[in-house]
Amino acid sequence: MILEIVNPSDACTIQGDDPAVLAAATIVLGDGKYGLSGDLEMPPFILCDAEEWFCEHFHAKLIPDFLNACAEQIADALDTVTYGSEADLAELTEALSLMPEDARAGYKVKWMDRRRSSMNNIGARAAQLGKLMHRKAAEAEKEKK
Repeated sequence: MILEIVNPSDACTIQGDDPAVLAAATIVLGDGKYGLSGDLEMPPFILCDAEEWFCEHFHAKLIPDFLNACAEQIADALDTVTYGSEADLAELTEALSLMPEDARAGYKVKWMDRRRSSMNNIGARAAQLGKLMHRKAAEAEKEKK
């Protein structure tokens, strides 16, 4: 599923299969101030509590339980954050599929930067948080062994 991230800056999308993971990733990305629109409707949490909403809709505690249990999936979702609409995402996906894998990351960064009009760089924040969550998941996996 592809959802629009509701935010005061640039249009962005996030994609994945698990609505709870997409909601958690968006809450983390916007510190609770971003919402979602599409097959899953989630309000921006300016006057209400993200933890309460998450628990009510997904019957799980977001912090720390869900974030710890699903860190890798949340990181994967954060990696999908893209500026623009669903049509823009399709265009980017097609372009990336036509180029060598080692050129894709650099192209995506440039593509995203050209579409950003705000000083609030949601794409870069998503990438940073994704790396952090991937690292956290790897460390947790090491500790299990």
